[in-house]
Amino acid sequence: MVIPVGLAAAGPMGAAAALAAGGICLFSGLVALLMAELCRSPELFLWGVLGGMAIRMVLPLGAAALVYYRVEGLANAGFVYYLIPFYLIVLATETVLTLPTDTAPARQAERTDEASGDASTPEPPA
Repeated sequence: MVIPVGLAAAGPMGAAAALAAGGICLFSGLVALLMAELCRSPELFLWGVLGGMAIRMVLPLGAAALVYYRVEGLANAGFVYYLIPFYLIVLATETVLTLPTDTAPARQAERTDEASGDASTPEPPA
């Protein structure tokens, strides 16, 4: 979807810049997701979050610096301008995928309240 924009804006180098930016952001996001998945235990959770954040930030920033200083064609084609929206999309997607979806503790608490006979909701008036 972005490659036609790159083609229209800067020709083949624009398409290459869009493709490279998307690939770098996708790769860094997948590595960050893998890190978060490997560190799901409570003891390693902080390492997973910090490691994933570092990977997700360092790879695109390093690529932007490398392209800016070494690859003039991609830099002139707007590599950084393609990198920013891809980074934000991958960040939002990774955040949604990393959030816990397990509602078992809440259901377990409800079962415990029901089993103990603790009525936490008041009776309706007669």
